[in-house]
Amino acid sequence: MTLNIVFSNEIDDTSSGWRNNVFFVPLEILVPGSKPLSTSTTRTSQQSQSTSIPLLHTDTPLSFWGGVDPETAQIVDTSHPLSAAKNLNGGNSSKIKDTILCLPSGRGSCTASQALLQLILNDNAPNAIILKESDSILCVGAIVAREVFQDEVLGNVELNHGTIKQPNGKVPLIAKVSDRDDRDWAWMLPSLSKKKIPSSMDSSSLFSAIGTSRFKHSSIIIVSQKDGDLSMGRMAILVAARDERHLQIGLNQIYSTNFSQDSPISFPAVDYKNVLQLTPEEAYLLDGTTTNLSSLEMQDISKKYTPAHKLAMRVICQIAKIENAHRLQEVTKAHIDGCTYVGEGGRRFVRRLVELSGIDDNHPDACESFSDGTKSKPITSILAVPTTLNSISTDIRNWESLGIPAKTSHPARDVAQQYMQLGCRGDSLTCAPYLVEDFSPTEVGEHMVWGESNAVVYANSVLGARTNKTADYMDICAALIGKVPFTGVHVDEERMPLVVLDGRELFQVCATLVDSIQCNHIAFGGVDKRIMSSWDSFYSVLGYVCGNLSEGKVPLILLGLEETDRIEHWKYPILDDLKSFSAAFGTTASAPLFHIAGITPEAREDADIETMIRSIYFNDRNWRKIDMEEMGKSYEALNLGCGKNNDVTQESLLDDDKEPIKLVALGNPHLSLSECRTLNSLMSSGLKKHNNSRVIATLGRRVRSEADRLGYISTLEKFGVEFINDTCWCMLLDPPIIPLSKSDKILTNSAKHAHYGPGLTERKYRFGGLQDCINVAVLGYRRKAYTGLPTWLKRSYTTLALARRQLKFPVN
Repeated sequence: MTLNIVFSNEIDDTSSGWRNNVFFVPLEILVPGSKPLSTSTTRTSQQSQSTSIPLLHTDTPLSFWGGVDPETAQIVDTSHPLSAAKNLNGGNSSKIKDTILCLPSGRGSCTASQALLQLILNDNAPNAIILKESDSILCVGAIVAREVFQDEVLGNVELNHGTIKQPNGKVPLIAKVSDRDDRDWAWMLPSLSKKKIPSSMDSSSLFSAIGTSRFKHSSIIIVSQKDGDLSMGRMAILVAARDERHLQIGLNQIYSTNFSQDSPISFPAVDYKNVLQLTPEEAYLLDGTTTNLSSLEMQDISKKYTPAHKLAMRVICQIAKIENAHRLQEVTKAHIDGCTYVGEGGRRFVRRLVELSGIDDNHPDACESFSDGTKSKPITSILAVPTTLNSISTDIRNWESLGIPAKTSHPARDVAQQYMQLGCRGDSLTCAPYLVEDFSPTEVGEHMVWGESNAVVYANSVLGARTNKTADYMDICAALIGKVPFTGVHVDEERMPLVVLDGRELFQVCATLVDSIQCNHIAFGGVDKRIMSSWDSFYSVLGYVCGNLSEGKVPLILLGLEETDRIEHWKYPILDDLKSFSAAFGTTASAPLFHIAGITPEAREDADIETMIRSIYFNDRNWRKIDMEEMGKSYEALNLGCGKNNDVTQESLLDDDKEPIKLVALGNPHLSLSECRTLNSLMSSGLKKHNNSRVIATLGRRVRSEADRLGYISTLEKFGVEFINDTCWCMLLDPPIIPLSKSDKILTNSAKHAHYGPGLTERKYRFGGLQDCINVAVLGYRRKAYTGLPTWLKRSYTTLALARRQLKFPVN
């Protein structure tokens, strides 16, 4: 694959790592690309052929789901530096189609794999994705494209009538900047002297160098195998040069000894059995061959497993190679995030699994079988472990009464039905499976395979279970065979923190501000100061900030909460706070785990905290202070809707105009029973919502049933709350659920929803605590001058404009 990229900016001659006007970046291939950009990689063809391709580089991770529109390839995450909202050039400059996209990693949602698959099938994918760190979630989308949709993405296909069908899309080459020693890749550059290899630069420095101005006027080539079908795990070289002449010198250096002029570079295929320590049964499932099983044992295995299981095993082994796992780990439970309907790619994928499993198509409607909530377990299952489903893209029972169009609801129901046919529980359908006892892990250290970012973070951090952030499609593959790669936070050492986020001073300041308020228990139905002061929003914003500051590392967060004799009870995070924290952290972080000293199970004892701190190499990047300014900026970004949807100016905040709120959106993640109890307390005094505002809450069926039994649902419905089951706000993106006009405002108490909502719905978002949401629902508006200042953030602030000025200084 030969990529020749020419830019127009001036060269920065001070950039490090350049030797004689040539720069070499070693790459490790994670997923092979499917379309070559030239017919050969011989030296002759490299001299004569070139392709002009834009390079997009960012040091900010990007979630492909909620961050990129699969239909347009536009970056829609309005908080991201590459988005049209942040990019002054706008337009195509924020599109990733046919680019070389350089990212540190993905972040946030496990659905990024679905989004990438849909981009591939829509022919909107980048030509190549270069990462600083391996990202198995993105890789799964590309692997599934190769495994399941090979006729559409892997070269020309001859049809029955003799015509040639061109591929509809392309699988991008996915590679990471290698952190290997010079000795691991210098063999590809035999004529280079040590002086010409930037050996002093680590993978992070090399990745950052790609984004410097020197690269913006360089010819760049990625040297790989013939036709671009580079073997997974092998090496490639990105060669950048000042001009074509220097580029050719660099290529001559590569080809001068090891490769003849007429021979392309080639690599042997990966032998997974040499990479992974597979059991005889796993090896047989992978490729049908083994020397350690009797013929009778092989017959038994053949009856046990279907082609669907074999496909799943191939996907799992490829991810294991990418993640450098040496064996597979058995799991006890699975939670499937891939059951959402993002596009036809995901629907066709699960249908293919059903076909390969040999399940009879003459079946009753699985969605109808579960519609009354009485049936909990499938009659038959080909899955290896009990498996629950995440929120899907519609309310199975009430989609018509809610006004959800059939064109949206029918595909979503079909996807859910296919997963239920495989054996998934149809009574789950929640993005918060940890709220239901028989869906949750039963003990600390239990190995599971869960999708859905907030659930993964909560399970690891709050419950002490072990699950990586599992990509959509890989989740069902792991459920089929009951195993995952033994890597990431399944491994003891990988659960240790690599960065300390010190918020002790911040916590003391914010709690002191809340302490100053007087709680009127009569007027607010006995609700304590933590609700009145929007203390619940403190933990949401803190999670959002910690995710950004952790930079892909597992953090240890210090709030001073381990000093139990000095902390008032109300200041401690309750489970609902940790739920909100986990969702916000999972939105901005790529790590699937955090530790809060004195709170989470692995950092509760003093000895454990001391061990964690001693294990961290201390420098300015590994011990970071969380300050009030960071919290204020993040709260402002969430509350004002981020980027292009921010229509509140500093001047407009100085007046006292009323800002109508059309929708108050609660339940992202799904409401817990205790949140229903709190809402019941806030609404039990006979209050009713304003006629001009809607209040909609999403929650799981199990929680709703129990809340109904306790009388909470009745109270909330009298207030005017509407309830939606089976789906959540990440999938409710269109009218009539959300307001019709793009200028209408949506208020939510979810940092996750406030982050993703503007890009997904093109609506304007506001963020506040639960008390704020109810106050606005009653009034029908929010005062602009009060937009976004909870008690814990302000002192005597009366306007956000004043807060912006004063947040520069510490609050004593």
